[in-house]
Amino acid sequence: MSKADKSIRTPDIQSKIAARLLDDQHYDVVFRFPGEKDEEGNASLFAHKFVLATMSDVFEKMFFGALAEKNKDEEGRTIVKIEDIKIAVFKLLLRSIYGYEIIIPDYQFGIEFVYALDKYNCLDMISIVDKIMIEFVYTKTAIKLYECAAMVNLNLLKKKCCEIFSSHTDEILFSDEFFLAAPDTVVQIYQLEKLKIGSENHLVNALQSYIKHKMENDPEIEKKVRDAVYAIRFLTLDKFDITHTTLLSHEERKAFLAEIGSSKKACFIGEFSLNRENRCLLRSPKQQKTSKCLNIIKKMLISNGYGKCEACFLSYYDDDFCTCQSFVASVTAKSQFLINLYSKYKHARIDEYDENDLAELLDTVEDIEEFS
Repeated sequence: MSKADKSIRTPDIQSKIAARLLDDQHYDVVFRFPGEKDEEGNASLFAHKFVLATMSDVFEKMFFGALAEKNKDEEGRTIVKIEDIKIAVFKLLLRSIYGYEIIIPDYQFGIEFVYALDKYNCLDMISIVDKIMIEFVYTKTAIKLYECAAMVNLNLLKKKCCEIFSSHTDEILFSDEFFLAAPDTVVQIYQLEKLKIGSENHLVNALQSYIKHKMENDPEIEKKVRDAVYAIRFLTLDKFDITHTTLLSHEERKAFLAEIGSSKKACFIGEFSLNRENRCLLRSPKQQKTSKCLNIIKKMLISNGYGKCEACFLSYYDDDFCTCQSFVASVTAKSQFLINLYSKYKHARIDEYDENDLAELLDTVEDIEEFS
């Protein structure tokens, strides 16, 4: 008998096992979903313990371990109630275990599927899903998908999300999704080396708004995002921005103000970034307009907004007034509006400004370029 004669191809076992999933005979486990049905009207899914245990140690312990499920129907089949995973998602989990193609219709379904894979420790499917999920990454989904990827260490997905954070930073910071982000996600964004923003002050404003939004439900939020504050390159900002941020303490503001404009290497305040390099990518026209509007407020407040000379204004920390004898304090109606506007928004994100306030802001100056 030749060598070729000894080589006999075995039947396609995988296809035969896959076919068993669609067979309503010989199954020994029933998954039930209270109050739910799939697209075919089924409220239960059927499977085979041995197949599931082969692909998942969680299923193995569930069916064959010391703590194996004891709930059985009248025919001796194990009954498992599933309440935290939708029936459509669980069906895909079973199909993937049996060798069927993994088809994910949208990013939210994908997040729920990743949760199921993680819960049942189906490691063989993780790398496949990692490649599929990167197709759903764009500005609106990047934060949720990053947090999904971080949960089970989907490295390709995490990398793709970070690329979106870097190339669409202002869109991310100005989105509703940013306020829903976990503190660790915010820290990750702020620690990136390149960001699509016009100024580090955009990071300051966004983080102040984020903290304000979260504070009521999470009193510890400032501590949780402290590493994001440390990542901000305050030495690239001007004195006005340093003076008025709520992210720094009185002593921290004083220390940074002393370093602004200094050519010496800063050596203070432990964990803060002392990097003076601009990591901001090219600004879009929309970002330039936003920055210009904020500069109008800032420059006019410096010039006459609080009845202070510029030198005293930049050293302002409390509510005391300038005592400089060379400066005549006069608060005009125009500057009073700016004082009120600043008090109202604290240089929050421009999309938080009321349309009437924005219109009046632009009307307070005859030529925007004079203040840009």
